[in-house]
Amino acid sequence: MNNDFAGVGERLRHLLKKDKLKQVDVCHAAGISKNAMSNYISGNRVPDTKALYKLSKVFSVSMEWLLTGDENVTTISLGQTEKSMLDLFRGLSQEDREEIIMLIDLKYHRSRRKKSDNK
Repeated sequence: MNNDFAGVGERLRHLLKKDKLKQVDVCHAAGISKNAMSNYISGNRVPDTKALYKLSKVFSVSMEWLLTGDENVTTISLGQTEKSMLDLFRGLSQEDREEIIMLIDLKYHRSRRKKSDNK
């Protein structure tokens, strides 16, 4: 288990860049002050439990990953649609599951191409 919390700021910077978000937008969405967020990103402070929870919700990552960078998290927060899809998927045969995975892969890459073509 990784107990080094020094990388919180780096992970926050990574998430901001990846999601193309500004610090002020995350502060507003999470209800965190700009000063606190700045301190988290610079590594001067580690978010308290409440801030950690709020940031994990804004970025859709686990609190554990945000705090430690540990990706061996067994709990994932799913929305109702995702839960329903997972239940349906689990009821399929292996052959049908593989077909669904191929279809999702096709749709995903098609949408990525459309996005890049529209730039």
